[in-house]
Amino acid sequence: MFLQSLVAGILSYELVVSDDTIFGDAVSRMVALGLMLFSGGIVLLPRAVLERVWFPGALISINTLLVTGTIYLSGAASSELYLTYFLLLLIASSAPSLKQLLGLSMIICGGYGVLVYEQTMQSGSLAVGHLLGIPVLLIMSVFYGLMLETVTAERRRNRLLREDVQELTQSEQVLEERRAQLETRVQGLKQGLSRANQEIRQGKVERTGLERQLREAQKFEAVG
Repeated sequence: MFLQSLVAGILSYELVVSDDTIFGDAVSRMVALGLMLFSGGIVLLPRAVLERVWFPGALISINTLLVTGTIYLSGAASSELYLTYFLLLLIASSAPSLKQLLGLSMIICGGYGVLVYEQTMQSGSLAVGHLLGIPVLLIMSVFYGLMLETVTAERRRNRLLREDVQELTQSEQVLEERRAQLETRVQGLKQGLSRANQEIRQGKVERTGLERQLREAQKFEAVG
């Protein structure tokens, strides 16, 4: 949000002081006011919205449209600023880390400074948009670089989570197989216990019958 506010402030200043705007001073002031209100609106958003998954992508898209439109309205659409800006967007979409992105951005901004110096020597004047172009480009490169690193870190975290989920799934399958084996063993033990109880009951019945026969035999022996 700080980078967004900084970009909005620089572009608003460029629109207000530029003499080459396409739609005149009134429209330029309205666009500058809209940029500042947009930055203020982002600051006032609730935390629940800022933490949404879709919010970074939406912010990047809206910011790209606003910066592109502002550069065009400021009359710099045909200058080196416009070309260097889109070149930085191309680098931002391919640089794997923020350090590499900043290094490439510094090289491009150095070349851009040489172009501005040569144009100033030829024309004898230096436009405000040319001076403000370099910080805008650097801030935008950091903005996109941070977003790309965030997305990369999120993808790495999601990959690790997927791997953890796969490991847990495999562990769950192993536990399920062990549970099935234990249930089979328990079922076998239950059947064995049932057979043993049945044999005990039969043994009791047989013992009762033998005891009765024994008592009768004792009676007959006593009579004899």
